[in-house]
Amino acid sequence: MEHMKQNWLFFFLLIWGLVARVEAIKAIDSKHLVKEKKFTFAIIGDPQVASRAYKKQAFVNAWQQLELISKEISESEKKVAFTISMGDIVNSFEPRSLANFTECVKNLNTPLFLVHGNHDSKFPYTEYREYSEKMTGISDMYYSFDAGNWHFIITPSQIDTNHSLMQQPGFKEYVDGFTQWLKADLVANKDKPTAVFQHFHAIPLGLTQLEWYTPSRNRRQELMNILSEHGNVKYFFNGHIHNGIHPAVKLTKIYRGITFVTVPSGILTRPFQDEFPEYRLGDKTGGYYMTVDVKGDKFTLYGHLAGNPKPYKFPDTFEVIDESTEPRWFYNMPERESIPFLVNGNFKDGLEGWNKVYRYQGDYFKAFVVESSKVAGHNCATIGVRAPQPDLWGNDEFNEIYQIVDVKGMSTPRFKTELYFEKLPQNGGGFIRIVGMNKNGHCCTFFFRWGRQYEYNATFIPRAMDYEMHGTPAKWSYLIDLAKDRKIVFMDIPEKAGKWMPIDINLAEIYDIAVGKKGAFAKMNIDRVYLGLAAWANKEAGSESFVNYSNVSLRDSKNSPMTIDGMPVNYEHAFQTDFGRQVSEAIIKKQKRLGSKR
Repeated sequence: MEHMKQNWLFFFLLIWGLVARVEAIKAIDSKHLVKEKKFTFAIIGDPQVASRAYKKQAFVNAWQQLELISKEISESEKKVAFTISMGDIVNSFEPRSLANFTECVKNLNTPLFLVHGNHDSKFPYTEYREYSEKMTGISDMYYSFDAGNWHFIITPSQIDTNHSLMQQPGFKEYVDGFTQWLKADLVANKDKPTAVFQHFHAIPLGLTQLEWYTPSRNRRQELMNILSEHGNVKYFFNGHIHNGIHPAVKLTKIYRGITFVTVPSGILTRPFQDEFPEYRLGDKTGGYYMTVDVKGDKFTLYGHLAGNPKPYKFPDTFEVIDESTEPRWFYNMPERESIPFLVNGNFKDGLEGWNKVYRYQGDYFKAFVVESSKVAGHNCATIGVRAPQPDLWGNDEFNEIYQIVDVKGMSTPRFKTELYFEKLPQNGGGFIRIVGMNKNGHCCTFFFRWGRQYEYNATFIPRAMDYEMHGTPAKWSYLIDLAKDRKIVFMDIPEKAGKWMPIDINLAEIYDIAVGKKGAFAKMNIDRVYLGLAAWANKEAGSESFVNYSNVSLRDSKNSPMTIDGMPVNYEHAFQTDFGRQVSEAIIKKQKRLGSKR
C-alpha cells in the first residue's frame, strides 16, 4: 500500500511539475538580438546529424554539410543576426550524434535557436531540453522573441492529444499548456508581424508518404484558426520534408493570408527530381539552407546550396490555395458532401465531375499522370504513378481520382467498370476502393486490387488511407485491422495486358456473402460512398503502374451474376491483405522485445 501511495505521489508531482512549467514559459530575453528594422537571419532544415560511424552515406555527409553551412553563415557578407534550426538536429538522439552536431556548429558565430523535431528526444523531452539549454541557453520547448519589427514563435513538433504520446502522464497538460500559451502570445503581440517556426508542415505538400505524418486534421485546423485569428501571422516555416530549393519554391503557398514555406533540407534531400540545374548537386550531397532579408515589415527569401556562391531569390508572390486544393487534407471523408449520383462515368466529358488529388508534379520528371484519353476504342481516365529516376522516393506513392456519391434508397448498389492495362505494373499496382459511410462515419470498404505480389513493400499506403478517412495519425496495420473486424472486403483483379476487363459487383450481396450474414449490408444504413480509382508504385528503381478506367457506374440493380473479367467472384482472399503486414509484424515484435526488457 505504501508503495502505491509513493507511485501516486510521483505521478501527481510529475503532472504538477509539467503544468507549473508550462505556465512559467515566457517570451525569452531578446536583448542580444538585432534591434534594427533591417537585418538578415538564417534557417537550417533538418541537419539530422548521425554518428560518423553510421553506415548510410547520406547521414555521413550530414556533418560535413552542416560544417560547411555553419561556415558560410558565419562568413556571409551580410551579417546574420541569428540562425534557426528547423528540428531533427540528429538522426538518433544519442550522445555521439549530439556531440557531432555540437562540433558541426561550434564555429557558428550567431545566436542559435532550436526547433524540436520528431527525431529529437521523446516526451517529457528532458534530454532535449537539457541539450538545448547547453547549446542555446533556452530549455523551453516553445517560446517567442522579437527582432526588428517582427515577432518570432518557436513551436514543438508533438502538439496533438490524439498522438500515441497521450499514454504518457502529463502529455495532455503539456499540449493544453502550449495551446493556451500560443493564444496568449499572439494576442499580446497582435500588432507585430509574426513568423512561426514548426518542424511539421501545416498545408498539403502533394506526396502520400508525407501527408499522414502530421498532427490530426482537427488539431491542425484548431492551430490554423489560432494562427489566422488576428492577422498578425505572416509566415509559417516548416522543415521535415527534405526538399531542395526548387521544390521549396513550388511548395510555398499562401493560405488564410499566411505564407507557408517548406525550408530546403541540410541533408538527405527527398528525390523530387525537380531541382534547378545549378543546385542539383545538393540532391546527393545535401547542404541546402535559407537566409531571410528583413526590411521593416517585409521578408525576402533566399535559397542556398553550400559551396555554391549564387543564392536563389524566391519570388515575391506565391500561389494562393484554399480547401479545394486537396479537400481530403482539410476534411475527413465522412464530413464531405455527396453528389446525388455518379457523373461522367463514361469520361465523355474528360475528367469533369471527378475530384483529382493534389500531387506534387516536377518540371523535369512527371511522377504522376491523371488525364482523359481514348484507349482501345474507349473513352477513359488514365491514372499513373512512377518512381523518380535515378533516385527513389522515400516510400511508395499512389494517385487517385474520386467522387462521393449519395446511395440513399439503394438497397442493392451495383458497381460496374472496365479496366485496361497497356503494360503490366512494375513494383506497383492499383485499386478501386468504395468506402461505405453513414452519419457515424466509416462502415465498410470494398477494395478491388492488383499488384498483390508487391504489397509487402507498400508500407505507407495503409497509413495514408487511414489518415484520409479519419484525419488522425495512421497505424501501419490499418487495413489489416479493418479486415480482422470484417470491415473491408478484398477482391483480386487479374493482371492482363492488352484487353478491357469488366467488373460487375453487387456491393450488398458481396458483403453479405463475405461476412456470412444475410442482411449485414442493409443493417449498416450506408447513405453515401467514396468511390476512388487509383494506381500506386513502390519506391524501387523502375517502379511504375498505369491503368485506364472506363464505363464506371453505380446504380441500384440486382440482376445479372457478379463477375470479374467474366469469371465468378473468388472469395479466397476476401479478408486478406499484405499491405503493411511485414512492418506491422516487425513493430509488434519490437514492442514485445522492449516490453520484456522493462
